Amino acid sequence: MKIRYLLIIALMVNISLSHASIQSEGIIIPAEFADLYQGHEELFTFEMASATDLLTVKVTSTPTSATLSASSINKIENYLLQNNIKKQAITNIINKMTSNIINASACHGKVAECTMIPDEFAFSYDYEQKHITFFANNKLLDKSKTSKIFHDSNNDLYGFINSMDFNYHYFNNSGSSLILRDKSLLGLKYGNVRSSLYLDSSSSDLDVEQLSYDYEFKKRRFQLGHFKYGYEQNSTAFLDLTGSYSQDVVNYSSSNNLISGGKQNNRSLYYLLPNQGRIEVYREGNLIYSKNVDAGQQNLSFRELPYGSYMATIVVISGGRELLTEKQQIFNNSSFSLNQGEYDFSFSAGLLNDRYDEKNDRENSLTEPENKQQYDLWLQENSFVEAKATYQLLDSTLVGTRLLTNVDNTMVEIGAKKSFAEYANADVKYARFDNGSQFLSADTNIYNVGFGYERYHSADGEYSLDNYMLSNIGYQRLTLNVSATVYAGQGYLLFVNNKVDEANNGQEYVDQSDYWSVSAGYSHAFIANSTLNFSATYQSEDYRWNNDGWYAGILWSVPLSMDWSANSSMNLGHQGVEEFRNSISNNQQLSDNLSVNTEVGVTYMGSDYERSVDSDISSSANYHNSVLNSDVYAYVSSDGTKSLNANLSTTQVISNSGKLYFTAEKSDAYIIVDAQSQQDADQHRGLLSVYHEQELGYNDNIDQQDTVIAIDKYKDFNVRLDTESSNYISDDEHQANGYALPGTVISLDMDLVKIKTFITSFDDLNDNAVSEVQCAGEGCVDVEKIEPGVFKVSVIAGADYELFSHNQTCVTPSLDRNSSTISNVGNNYCLPGLYQEGAWSLANNNNQAIELDGKQYYFLGVFDSEVDYPQTAQKLKDAGIETISREVGKRQYLYARTTEMLTAMQQTLLNELNLYALNNFDSNNFTLNWD
Repeated sequence: MKIRYLLIIALMVNISLSHASIQSEGIIIPAEFADLYQGHEELFTFEMASATDLLTVKVTSTPTSATLSASSINKIENYLLQNNIKKQAITNIINKMTSNIINASACHGKVAECTMIPDEFAFSYDYEQKHITFFANNKLLDKSKTSKIFHDSNNDLYGFINSMDFNYHYFNNSGSSLILRDKSLLGLKYGNVRSSLYLDSSSSDLDVEQLSYDYEFKKRRFQLGHFKYGYEQNSTAFLDLTGSYSQDVVNYSSSNNLISGGKQNNRSLYYLLPNQGRIEVYREGNLIYSKNVDAGQQNLSFRELPYGSYMATIVVISGGRELLTEKQQIFNNSSFSLNQGEYDFSFSAGLLNDRYDEKNDRENSLTEPENKQQYDLWLQENSFVEAKATYQLLDSTLVGTRLLTNVDNTMVEIGAKKSFAEYANADVKYARFDNGSQFLSADTNIYNVGFGYERYHSADGEYSLDNYMLSNIGYQRLTLNVSATVYAGQGYLLFVNNKVDEANNGQEYVDQSDYWSVSAGYSHAFIANSTLNFSATYQSEDYRWNNDGWYAGILWSVPLSMDWSANSSMNLGHQGVEEFRNSISNNQQLSDNLSVNTEVGVTYMGSDYERSVDSDISSSANYHNSVLNSDVYAYVSSDGTKSLNANLSTTQVISNSGKLYFTAEKSDAYIIVDAQSQQDADQHRGLLSVYHEQELGYNDNIDQQDTVIAIDKYKDFNVRLDTESSNYISDDEHQANGYALPGTVISLDMDLVKIKTFITSFDDLNDNAVSEVQCAGEGCVDVEKIEPGVFKVSVIAGADYELFSHNQTCVTPSLDRNSSTISNVGNNYCLPGLYQEGAWSLANNNNQAIELDGKQYYFLGVFDSEVDYPQTAQKLKDAGIETISREVGKRQYLYARTTEMLTAMQQTLLNELNLYALNNFDSNNFTLNWD
């Protein structure tokens, strides 16, 4: 009895100890398995997911968990460092591994096949294979140490790209002008050459805006040339004060372009037009952007404008006049392209080009009060050197500094740029000049609210570097813009306040003015799918009004049908109702390429001095195709006002092989597919696909010889033309690869060969289905057996080919080489002896008998089914010669069945028949089977 109690007690103690050893794992294990969960030190392999190497470490393991032995801690630390894990993260990982390594809950099924992206880090634990896999989130990687692969900057796919823009302007009270802007890009094996020319017929002066050489290699960039509006820069571009300036410069800088492209911000300007019109953007008097717009609230995105930071003049044309002219600061450059801890730099040296002509033609450019003394408006020393640097302090914080000197003057600048998640960003810059002048700017955007502030304090003295870079007079500018959805409508608010420094106003030529403006607008849906637009502006501007002025407007747009709409608008000013207008418009999409919008209206104009009622008509048209874009806007009013604006743009691309192509799309790099089809009437060439890093970016069936595709620069591309869906094949490469540098033209040149496909069934001379058909000759492409006796045959159109089966020639009707469809040519025959000399050889005992299914045949020839065959068959029958024939198309293939000696009469008949047989043998007509 005592022994029984002792055994029970011992068993209970054992179970208790086993339970205690695995209690922390939350698993209750039977006593007989308890030893497995006591933990044993053994060797495991350890690897980081996606790493190329693994490690052997010591752990204390159980079937469900393990702890890292102290002797292997250093090995894990070094391994993780080699794989670019942050040091601070390694401490947390080691702490976790020395306490408890368990299989992550995300691992389901076979542990060895587990894969995941954890929020921070996790493990897969394979006890059977003695293996531990470590998974890390990307945020644990030390990005400053990760290796970067730079694309080769040598360009073997270089070409020439030239874009031309023609703009025509006519106003009845100011005459007409034709503007041409020509931009060219010449790709070279090492770098590229750019030019930009501007020609205005009203001045007949050719303005060279840019002529430069640019070369990038790994993380460096070298630029040399003349830049009227500045040049592309790295993240140091945010240090530009209010804009760029004309310079002849040599620049050496860092660049991330060969790793990835830059970014552009997405700010917009908003405008309300009472009727259809046009928006034009000018930079220092030169037109840089234009487009037709409809009536109502319109926006102009910064990303549609040229790269850089600059002051732009926006002109809104509507109703045959300039409805609005305003200046806006444009910021359109790279930012936050660096990883945390990285930096950009830029070193420049060159000449600053004078802003004003040395003839001092101030009447055209500046306002000069009579009591102000004249003095020079150009620098005494134009040569300069400049150094800029930025550092990515945090993922969302960029700081920078700048030093610029032209010997006579020196400027020092500091700046910072900050992004707050996706809803806000801000940048601030401060510059000080050695003559005491100072500049401060701050720009902030929070959700849909933008705030800007600039303060320029100009020290008294001669025209110097600060005046050249900023203004001839000190000023202070405050801007505020808000856009929001309010009660299911879209509204905006804009405020601008610009003040000049009166302290030094008397000593400077004024290129700034005191003015302020506040404007607001609101757009909301109304009855019958109509839209109501409200706008109001209160504005003071010395050079336009003697007194403060305000005006407000309301526009009601009503759709009448798919093509027709009506507009009613009213403008109010300090004199009351100044304009009331009713109009009706028609919009027609005349084709895929052409659309026309015509508007007819009646306008009442009222003021204290004059009242009138005028009618007008305006029309805008947009036309585009694969080689050009064009638009035109015309306006005629009963008051005598006439205007015409037109634009046409096209781009020419010359590939490395010297071929010229045209396209409507503008870009710095192109893919060209030249699919020659020997002027065949069949248009469909195949399915064209363009991939960027295995991601499909373009996929379309092409039906023309030349296809020009604009692509983004600094990206890898693969272009493929799949001709399986077409009636063509080619021995040339069906794909081309390349990295798009500026000036790159990736060409895929293919000579396409037309394929004719037909379906037919074949029998032999005894009407038995043929089991196998083969093809011989340069025209052969494919023979596919569909079912016994039925075949799908593909051959090259117009090329020689021969179908045969077991020494028998297979014949079909003549094929139409121009047909693009798969033809069904019906039942045809594979016939023996077609290479024999027919009736003549039989008459002269030279024709060997053809053995087929135990029967003997003699081939007599091929005869026209409608002309010669009926008479021939009757003559042979009358002469006692038994025949058999097989009809294919319009031909009869004739055979004789006889074993007897021919009589003299029969021999004579056969010799005569040979004269009527078609001359198939010399030309092998069954291998030239084309109409």
